[in-house]
Amino acid sequence: MNAKAPTVPGLDLTPTGHALPYIPEPPREHPENTTARPSEGVDFGKLTAALPEVVDEAMRETLPDYYTPEKAAQLAEGALANLREMYEAKAAATACGVR
Repeated sequence: MNAKAPTVPGLDLTPTGHALPYIPEPPREHPENTTARPSEGVDFGKLTAALPEVVDEAMRETLPDYYTPEKAAQLAEGALANLREMYEAKAAATACGVR
């Protein structure tokens, strides 16, 4: 069987020999990860205080047709609940000596 690759007008599907056209930098080299030393971690209080405003602003800018203050607050609260759960699980594991 000699199957040909599909053609898409305006799209070059010729193999380049690379799996990805761009391979991102490792996370440790991203600017947002270089400002604090890894041992310091994130201040959970500051994170929970900032997240609702950040979610609200991000939704207004990226999803203007979907955005409402209520939806932004709901999304932020869901994210905070997930973060609290992970934070508490990590704290409990650390207290037990588990990493």
